[in-house]
Amino acid sequence: MSDDWLIGQYNTVGHYTMAAICLRGHVVTADVGRFGEAVTKFCTKCGAQVVTKCSACGTPIHGHFVPPGVSGIGAPLRPPAHCHECGKAYSWTEAKIAAARELVDELEEIGPEDRIKLKTAITDISTAGPQAEVGAIRINKLIGKATSAVGQALWKAAVDIATEAAKKTLLGVRRQWCVTRLPCPGTSGPRSKGPRSRAPSGASTRAFRRAFIERRHWRLLRAACRAFLITLPGTL
Repeated sequence: MSDDWLIGQYNTVGHYTMAAICLRGHVVTADVGRFGEAVTKFCTKCGAQVVTKCSACGTPIHGHFVPPGVSGIGAPLRPPAHCHECGKAYSWTEAKIAAARELVDELEEIGPEDRIKLKTAITDISTAGPQAEVGAIRINKLIGKATSAVGQALWKAAVDIATEAAKKTLLGVRRQWCVTRLPCPGTSGPRSKGPRSRAPSGASTRAFRRAFIERRHWRLLRAACRAFLITLPGTL
C-alpha cells in the first residue's frame, strides 16, 4: 500500500448527492445516482413536474452531504430553499412564500400597515441573515393579534418557510407565550388553562414546582382511591 493512496484517502472531503424534487417541494429521491430509476417525470403526489437542476443556472440540486467513506445517507431530505450556485429561490420556496402572503390578506384582525409588515417579514424569514430573526419576532407579534383559523394556518406556513434560526425564534416565542398564559400566535387563547400554568407573583421557582408536584400527586392519589371505592375526607 503506497503513501500516495493513504494521502488521497485522508484528503477526501465528501460530496453532495443530486436530488429530484417536484416543483411543489415533494422529494422524489435524495440520491439520483443511486435511485435514478425512482425518478419520474411528474410527481405522484401532486402531479407537478419533477426537476433535478436549478431552473435559473442549471446547477444540480443538492441532496444529502455524503462524508468520505460512506456509501449513502438514508435520512429524509428537507428540500433546499435556494440554489447554492446562483442564490435564486427554488420554485417550491416561491410557492410557499406566495401562499403565505395570500393568507395575510385573509386576516381580518390586522390593519393595512400591519399587513405590509407581515408580508415583508415572511420574505425575511425565508433567507438566512440578520433580518430573519427580526422577521420571526414580528410575525409572532402580529399573528398574536389574530384569533381565527387563518392566523394559525399562517403561523404554520411561516414555520415551514423559515430558516433554522428563524424557526427557533418562532417556536421559542410561541412556547414562552403559552407557558405564561399569554395568547399564543394564531389562537384564541393560551394552550394551558388553570392557575397552575403560571407561578404566583412573589413565589420562588422552587416553591412553585414543589406545589405543582404536590397537587399532581394528590390528584393521582384521589383517582386511585376512587378506582378502589375508598373515600378520602373532603375529596368525594
